[in-house]
Amino acid sequence: SSRSGFSRVVPQLVPRAHAMTTMSVTQQVDDLISSNDVMIFSKSYCPFCAQTKTAFKDMGVAAKIMELDLEKDGDAIQAE
Repeated sequence: SSRSGFSRVVPQLVPRAHAMTTMSVTQQVDDLISSNDVMIFSKSYCPFCAQTKTAFKDMGVAAKIMELDLEKDGDAIQAE
């Protein structure tokens, strides 16, 4: 079964090819949030982000992860 209604699968990274070019950044962020039970906007070097990702993984909760420092539009996404 699942906790809090979340699927029990390992976290998945959002593909880097998910460019923020055809839609507004706001719309892209809204779409990512609404289409995933758990969406984590992270920085690959952030220790707090690492703890959060590990916590969800350890609970077996599916989470989409976007590493903002590795994304072309990461600064714009974070500004949202």
